[in-house]
Amino acid sequence: MKHRRTSRFLAIVLLVAMTLSLMPTTLAFAEESSTWTQTTLDQITADDTVAITITANGTTYVLPTAAVTSGAPAAPVVTQDGTTLTLGSAADYGWTIEPQADGTYTITGPNGGINLINNNKGVRINGTSAAWTFDASVARFQTADTSGNQRYLSVAVQLDTPDWRSYKTDSTYSVGSTTLWKLSDSGETPEPTDPPEPTEPPVVTITRIEDVLAAESGEFTVKGVVTLVDGKNIYVQDETGGICLFFASAPTDIALGDTLIGSGTRAAYKGLPELSGATYEKSEGLTLEPKTTTLDAITSADICTYVHIEKLTVTSVDGNNTYVKDDNDNSFLLYKPVADPALAVDDVINFTGAVGIFNTTLQLRNTNA
Repeated sequence: MKHRRTSRFLAIVLLVAMTLSLMPTTLAFAEESSTWTQTTLDQITADDTVAITITANGTTYVLPTAAVTSGAPAAPVVTQDGTTLTLGSAADYGWTIEPQADGTYTITGPNGGINLINNNKGVRINGTSAAWTFDASVARFQTADTSGNQRYLSVAVQLDTPDWRSYKTDSTYSVGSTTLWKLSDSGETPEPTDPPEPTEPPVVTITRIEDVLAAESGEFTVKGVVTLVDGKNIYVQDETGGICLFFASAPTDIALGDTLIGSGTRAAYKGLPELSGATYEKSEGLTLEPKTTTLDAITSADICTYVHIEKLTVTSVDGNNTYVKDDNDNSFLLYKPVADPALAVDDVINFTGAVGIFNTTLQLRNTNA
């Protein structure tokens, strides 16, 4: 009775062992794992680490990087979660796929490239990679054997223990589709790094506008209140004078009365003093207050500054050029006037705006009616 029980126990153990030997290998990662994200061949560079899988009949197999000089590379089963895959280390499953000048690719791992054995279905991982192309119609890599036959990099899914082979294009065993996975992280927590030392903001030197006007060249920064907005031209003034900030493109968020810190290169255009190539930032602290004056009192020192003049009579209107005079018959050009309603000859106005210049002719400019 004792011998019969022992024999039955041994038979059960042998049956379980045989059953397990016929099941495909499934990877389990107890110690180290990495996250891989699904990608496509055109998104891969030679700097990327890539895992290669074949999915056939609902099962996904991965290609390990272990060196193979005889037999065939193993095809462990893995489970993907949508567009991510969890594998072991890059050293075990990471390949470099590098495009060549002739349009082919080399597939190389830490133990050598993927190549064929003459004219049979064998695949080896050693030495130099074969010249692979990718057949998008069947989603598999292929290369030519020594007889010129095209062979697909595939998994022998018909075996009890599947492995990687290179079947001819007309083989019924060349099934499944290839998916590429780019290494997303190493699965390791990076060492904490000390935060960078705080840096002091650069010190900006504000120059008085009268000192910029006295200079013939140089880079300057001024602080002023806006006296005119005209496309790329923004007039500003401080308590010492006015200047035009000339921009490469017209700012869209600057209004009359804004306080700006503007920087640029000292220049001039047709007599108009400028800081060209201007940049700016909004600031505060200045108020736009016009200086009350008369036509005969305006000089080049008033260019780009804000003035107020009472009782001017319109003498002519011709497009952008409107002329006005005072009671003493002093005449002045009001260029591109802003008025509502539009000005007409013999209108009497009180003007508030900036002083401009074109060549040697001073002019009045306004933004608001």
